[in-house]
Amino acid sequence: MKVLFDRPNEISPSLYRRFFRRALFRGCMAGTTVSSDGPYLSLNALILSQSELASLAELSTRLARVFAIAGQHVAEDVDTLLAFGFPWSFAELLHQEPPRPVVFGRFDFLLDSSSRWQLLEYNCDTPAGFREATAVDEVAFELLRPYFKGARVNGDLAARRLAAIGAALQSDRRPVRLGLLTDASDKEDTGHMAYTERLIRTTLAADGVETVLGDIDNLRESRGGRVSLVGQPIDALYRYVTYEAMLALPQFYTIVEAVTSGRLTLLNGLRGMLLQNKGLLAWIWARRDEPLFSPEEQEAIKRHLPPTWWVRDLPGDVDLNKTVVKQVFGREGDEVYFGDAMSDADWEQCRKWGTFIVQQFVETAPLTSVGWDWQGRPVQRMRLATVGGYVASEKWAGCYSRLGNRIVNSRAEFVPTFAESKVDLRWCKINEP
Repeated sequence: MKVLFDRPNEISPSLYRRFFRRALFRGCMAGTTVSSDGPYLSLNALILSQSELASLAELSTRLARVFAIAGQHVAEDVDTLLAFGFPWSFAELLHQEPPRPVVFGRFDFLLDSSSRWQLLEYNCDTPAGFREATAVDEVAFELLRPYFKGARVNGDLAARRLAAIGAALQSDRRPVRLGLLTDASDKEDTGHMAYTERLIRTTLAADGVETVLGDIDNLRESRGGRVSLVGQPIDALYRYVTYEAMLALPQFYTIVEAVTSGRLTLLNGLRGMLLQNKGLLAWIWARRDEPLFSPEEQEAIKRHLPPTWWVRDLPGDVDLNKTVVKQVFGREGDEVYFGDAMSDADWEQCRKWGTFIVQQFVETAPLTSVGWDWQGRPVQRMRLATVGGYVASEKWAGCYSRLGNRIVNSRAEFVPTFAESKVDLRWCKINEP
């Protein structure tokens, strides 16, 4: 893995301005242009070797199966769900929700010092980055092709996500209208769903499925018990509003009642929130040798999931200075702490709260990279890279990479992911249909 540009004189500000304008227009990127040190969208590229890319694709698909198995077991155990920090109502609602594959999710990895992918977390409730990995990635590739001989990784990402949505729509019955739900007060999320709706509208219409985009305040129960969005009855729903943001709203219970009575198909239900809970990482690690996982899945867990424990179960011989502490419901890098910066009082407080896991720290080499300052000028920085492996219908679909500091969060730089040569994953059998 390497960065395409590591010296500022290799790329011009005028090219960056062209990239930035095209990316904003093509990706509906309003509200997502800021990072901690400069623009969020970086005109650079993370280049993966063929072996790195193939192992990422195979691992993402295999881990999707691991998490599906784990989620199915935990969903059946109310006591475990409560121990994960979920309210009792979540457990009851999850029992009533028909199980279905996760339509779209993202595993976030670091490449460790031995060139092995290590899993940090699974984002599958409302995974972000799709616009960047498709529209912005495409713009960057168009402009950067003269600088390297590689290939796009994400050329099929949009089609794979669309196919996953289509498969989910057909799983129960053939709906005639799909609602895409967002919170209009959040510019980033609204832009994401506006872009998604624009991307899928024509193809779904050819199959007889209409799409409608609406704010959660415009979701109602309409005549005959159907759910409507901006006044239009819908048969299926994909939400881009987080579970915790919806829980106290009447619209949430309108959705749940319609789903449990069979009047609405919810493409991304509560199962995604369970699989995203970081307590599942500890649950999986504790059962890495159990026969509920195949030998190949057991091997993937041992090689690619850093040892992870609930804070209450942390073994006494673990070096606390080489750990990372994470809140199980944390999003976008929030409530992540490094063990070497925690006091005894901090550790005791996390034990009292209970909803924290402890993961072994992953050693990864920083990369010298060119980023951009607020004036659009190239700046050399040292960065850590996280690479996201997207899965659609639990099969690998593409990449989403960011460059950041010690904690790579929502303020890190997005950087396109390309391959060093032509992308060919045909030999990767786990990715075959």
